[in-house]
Amino acid sequence: GCHGPAGQGAAAVPAVGGQHKRYLQKQLREWRAGERTNSPGGVMNSVAAKLTDEEIDALADHASGL
Repeated sequence: GCHGPAGQGAAAVPAVGGQHKRYLQKQLREWRAGERTNSPGGVMNSVAAKLTDEEIDALADHASGL
């Protein structure tokens, strides 16, 4: 929801739709591991912490095709 129905982003939320799958996978894994901390309020760290590798792959696959 935060990134919009087509992944287009919003004022303080980056676009993810159409990004490269491997890029999205890397970012999500880095947020999950706490290696990336630039998400306002740690929102992406909290979201990614709950994702398995399989869920990250599926999410990246979906977003890259938007």
